[in-house]
Amino acid sequence: MNNKDAQSAKNRVEKRREIVKPDYTAWFRNDAFTTSEIAALAVGIEPDSTFTFYASSDDKEFEKIFGNDTGTLALRGRYCELSALIKRSLDGGELKRFRRYSFDVTYIPRANALEFIVDAGIFCEEFRTATSNWAQREISSRKTKAEVSKTDDPRAKQKALLTRERETALKLIIGMAIGGYGYNAAATRNSATKEIADDVARTGLSIDEDTVRKWLQEACEILPAVK
Repeated sequence: MNNKDAQSAKNRVEKRREIVKPDYTAWFRNDAFTTSEIAALAVGIEPDSTFTFYASSDDKEFEKIFGNDTGTLALRGRYCELSALIKRSLDGGELKRFRRYSFDVTYIPRANALEFIVDAGIFCEEFRTATSNWAQREISSRKTKAEVSKTDDPRAKQKALLTRERETALKLIIGMAIGGYGYNAAATRNSATKEIADDVARTGLSIDEDTVRKWLQEACEILPAVK
């Protein structure tokens, strides 16, 4: 093997070892996820990657590709732990599921999957931010649709505002705020409000502190059990 071939082979190995980060904006457009997809997204791994393919292999096979450094093994451990937890919940009927395209693949509706991950508490910082952004967009989208339908039957408008996904989005917002930012629902002032607005700004989106405060207060009122 000449030097060029050797370098090419080395590059292919390094490419396989690369732990690719997911594009959350693209993935969150999906209306549902498989077990491996939501588990990978939660811990910060691209679902369609070599890592997820080998994560469930035996230790020797995995370490042959990715090595055995502490950080990589810990990441694999979180992914496998969360995958197993999701499967147990599916088997126990605690998570909604469905099949599509006649394939024997189980899908979890997006809102249910995100809510489950937040409750499980196994997720990375990027997932937390992406989920908060999705929840904000979901609420804003539904609010806009409701405003467009102002002339419709008021009862239909109220029904549109109080859908399951809206409630789930509010749960995600308050859950992330309390668990990730130390938000205190009983306090009159919260530094978490500014921290959330700053984190959203770092993703390239725009939201002011008053808007964050408004949605947090609404989440507390609609979901008192999360306070």
